Amino acid sequence: MANSLVKPDSWVTVATIGKMLVKHSKAGLFDGIGAEVPSGSGKPDELADELEAMGPTWVKMGQLLSTRPDLIPAAYIDALTRLQDRVEPFSGEEARAIIEESLGAPANKIFSEFEDEAYGSGSLADVHRAALRDGTPVAVKVQRPGAREAVERDMAILADLAKVVEERTEAGRRVGAIGMCEEMDRSLMEELDFGREADNLRMFGDGVREFKNLVVPRPYMDLSADRVITMEMVSGVGVADLSPMARMELDSTVLLEELFTAYLEMALVHGLVHADPHPGNVLITPEGKLALIDAGMVLRIPEHQRDPILELLVALTEGHGKRAAEIVEGLSQRSEIFEPEEFEEAVARLVADYHSSGYGNRPIGQLVLETARIAMDSGLRVPREAPLLGKTLLNLDETARQLDPSFRPDDTVRETASDLVQRRTLESLAPHQTLRAVLETKEFVTELPGRLNRVLDHLGKERFELDVHLPQESPLMKAAQKMANRITAGLVIASLIIGAAMLMSVPSNFQIFGYPGLAILFFFIAAAMGAALLHRIWKDV
Repeated sequence: MANSLVKPDSWVTVATIGKMLVKHSKAGLFDGIGAEVPSGSGKPDELADELEAMGPTWVKMGQLLSTRPDLIPAAYIDALTRLQDRVEPFSGEEARAIIEESLGAPANKIFSEFEDEAYGSGSLADVHRAALRDGTPVAVKVQRPGAREAVERDMAILADLAKVVEERTEAGRRVGAIGMCEEMDRSLMEELDFGREADNLRMFGDGVREFKNLVVPRPYMDLSADRVITMEMVSGVGVADLSPMARMELDSTVLLEELFTAYLEMALVHGLVHADPHPGNVLITPEGKLALIDAGMVLRIPEHQRDPILELLVALTEGHGKRAAEIVEGLSQRSEIFEPEEFEEAVARLVADYHSSGYGNRPIGQLVLETARIAMDSGLRVPREAPLLGKTLLNLDETARQLDPSFRPDDTVRETASDLVQRRTLESLAPHQTLRAVLETKEFVTELPGRLNRVLDHLGKERFELDVHLPQESPLMKAAQKMANRITAGLVIASLIIGAAMLMSVPSNFQIFGYPGLAILFFFIAAAMGAALLHRIWKDV
């Protein structure tokens, strides 16, 4: 977070923002995705108008606020998502000066052509048409002069205000005003780092390479820097601007299936979530493909969260409300007011209602967001990665409705999530993964006596007394014996799999399905034992 830069002449801005927050907080601004916004003063559209009137930086902050569906009602999300940067483009001379400063050479030396008049203008950057020395058409995104300084100044104002709000109001403490402001500051600083955005484009391009109907503009990394991005020129028409005749000529089902699958794979395999994939960022190219543009607002999902979020999608789409609640609880931080039973019941009712309605009335993205809202109301602090993925799915659903109203995104989400689970399971059974698990288990078993001896020795020297009352020793011993048997069985199964994997590389005349027969027999035995063990565990649940 930038250091406080608030000066006396900034108190007008502070007063304006404070008044705005009070008005819209009373109207339900921070009541969560499922909250109903009352009519009258503080309507969502009024907030959007007020932010636009304050200038480009505050417009961008409103757009970032719309990426917090775990805190903001749907009506406010819609209004803030539609915020547009109404700014005049800066001069071509300034753009050329920034290019020379960032890339170390004049624009006319780098490009054979460069149009001084921008064809796209935003609060943080303008976009110019240009051509490389070999004539290849490109788009050059140039950061607006003074953009970073303006953001740092305005974020300093907001930081001081967030501190007051969190210290003096219950709503501020509930939503974590300081933390939210720090996240916003971090997001804006990342969006101002054009080198990072170029890297995002490169990773998105790698992620959709296997999808033949999706296009991501390729960045030229050697012609990009912290304030300039040079990328492939992609022409097309926005999804919302397509004529009815053009829609009829598209194979929209294939396009949309690839779009949803690609976004889920990017999020849950590569850990990249596009924070704002609204229809304006999706173009239809002359070849009938979908072009995904603008990778400025991108969130990275930590690897340890990807599997739980994937499991959450599977649980929600397959109707397992209790399991979904358990996953959300495991992802989140608890507060003192958290009641697990009430939370599980609320999520179970939500999921049951979703499935009884036949999916159509509530998209899966909405279901993810409402689950996050229930968690927050129940006293859980859900990491923003999960609800942001829900908002991404909602935005993609909006794109799907404009391109093909009959398309059912939930079916694609369910199938893709199930396929990803199967892929992760197979990857976990790879020989190197299994060997690692066996080695870790061996280390645990080998080190356990020594560690236990050190603990007991430490307790003895410090003269601690351990007073344990076991009124039901027999059931406890049986449970311990059962657990030991299962661990032993697991080790035997893992050893069989390791042995089979090693035997796969040993030539043998005895073959099954074209593979060394002994290795295949080991795999079959391990599979049978694994199935029996899982069946036994399932019966005991």
